[in-house]
Amino acid sequence: MNDAPSQLLISGDQLWVLLIGSIVPLGGYWINKVMPWKTETSKAIVQIVLTSIAATLYTFIATDIGSFTSLVEQAFSATVAGLFAHNILWKPGNINIKFGANPTPTQVAGLTSNEFTGLSAEQKQAIVVPNN
Repeated sequence: MNDAPSQLLISGDQLWVLLIGSIVPLGGYWINKVMPWKTETSKAIVQIVLTSIAATLYTFIATDIGSFTSLVEQAFSATVAGLFAHNILWKPGNINIKFGANPTPTQVAGLTSNEFTGLSAEQKQAIVVPNN
């Protein structure tokens, strides 16, 4: 018989917040495509705000809010999950480009000719070639 305590690494609510934070950047890519801002800094801020809003909404709607600290913790967890998902999942797989994000020089170097021709005119215009 196993007498070890069965305790999860993270709670169910925390797991959902991490999943929400990982998926929200996909919508952020589309929003950044249709909105007028052009700098990457403003686009990153939009991603952070969107993941925080999504986590806060989930926390308000689906969980029992214990304190302001737990609300901030959920929003912070979603933001970190969104940033990691962007850099580990969506960007290396060029998913962000398919959702309208501008490709980085590293991503452009890895595109096939068919993928490059599939880029929009705005995406092609935003390509920055590094000066060496």
